[in-house]
Formats: sequence, C-alpha cells, structure tokens
Amino acid sequence: EWLPQWPDHRGDLAVITLAEPAPVWAARYPLYAGDAEVGRPMVLVGYGHPGHGSAGMDDGAEELPLQRAGRNRYEAVRDDYEGVDFLAYDFDSGLEENNALAVIDVSSDLGFGGDEANAASGDSGGPAFVNGAIAGVMAFGGRFPGTDVTDELDSSWGEASFDTRVSQFREFILEATEGQALFVYDGDYTKDGAVDGSDFLLWQRQYGATGFPAADGDGDGSVTEAELAIWQVSFG
Repeated sequence: EWLPQWPDHRGDLAVITLAEPAPVWAARYPLYAGDAEVGRPMVLVGYGHPGHGSAGMDDGAEELPLQRAGRNRYEAVRDDYEGVDFLAYDFDSGLEENNALAVIDVSSDLGFGGDEANAASGDSGGPAFVNGAIAGVMAFGGRFPGTDVTDELDSSWGEASFDTRVSQFREFILEATEGQALFVYDGDYTKDGAVDGSDFLLWQRQYGATGFPAADGDGDGSVTEAELAIWQVSFG
C-alpha cells in the first residue's frame, strides 16, 4: 500500500504484502515513533551508486549492487510539502563552506566531517536508523549554489538529502500491517526534549501499567523492562 500522497509529493514509503512469510533469517527492524529525530545521529543504508563526496557518485560504476552504510545527523524537518514531512540532513565534509543547510538559515553543525555519508541515486526507499529503529525512508536530494563542490546534483559535498519521516505515518503503517508493525520511542517519556532521570522516574511510576501509558516505549500497550532498556540506550 502506498501513501495517499504518492507520487505527487515524493513520499517514498510503502507497505508491501508478501505472498508468503519472509524467511526466519531475514532481518526485522522496529520503526521509530518518537518526535526527537532532529539533532540525532542516524545510519543510512542502501544499494545506490558508489562515490566520494569530493567528486560525487560514480554513474559509470559497473560493480554488482553492494550494500553500504554510513552515518549523518538529522538537522531539520521540512514540512512545506502538503501532507508529508521530510527529515533533512546535509553532506558538508566538515567544512563551513560546504554547510548546505546553513545557507537556508537552518541551524546546522558540521556533522562527522570526512566520516559523513550521503544518499545517492539508487538508495531511494532505503532505511535510515535512529537508535536501531527505522526513522526515515530515503526520498530525494537537493543542492544550493555556493556550497556544492561539483555544481550538479550528484551526492557531492555541499548537498542536502531528505527522508520521509516514518513517525508521521504510524497510523497508516499500523492499518496496512493490521497492527503488526513494531514501533519504538526514544526514551523521552516526559517529552521534554531530553532523555534523563525524569524519564526513568516516569517509567518507574508507570511500571506494570497498561493501556496507553506515556512510558510505553515499544508501543505494545504496557510498561515493562523493555521500556527500561529503551531508556538506557537513549540516555543522554
């Protein structure tokens, strides 16, 4: 099932029903349901074109598709597409001159420098993980004159990328999967923007509660040791 906004607004998120159950060895991942993606490190994974930020992707690469992973940081939410929010990050090489999002007045740091990664052609539809949960689905990229080192949209330094925000479509995914999708939060149970001792105290007070308690970190309707584990992973 496609998002109702597809394809007009490039929300590259779909739920595919398989003809038979996936094999037991196939990896399963939870989905991120929190609202604190901005400022969080993430890991993007895909089978797109290889390349390097200094020269962009290699369109002529003839190697077999290879899974690659890299890290970056979400720096903003783009909400000017009707009905779809996108998580934005840039590919800035660690240098201010390539800090793409700063050009449009988005608060943007210099990320991970030479260790930073960007999505490329062929990565669309791939996942981006926050704390091991899928928070974004790679959708499209953009460039801004003055920061892009190659002056063309080719996943080079100075560009930005945008992922469909998974947490926005929790109800759509749950309906399409008949409630079987597993959503996890980030340990910020008090929703104050920080994962700290106040979240632990809320978990402690709600331990054993059922229904829709605030500290239900994995979305299964109850507060158990699982929520403590989520808080521990997210602490700080």
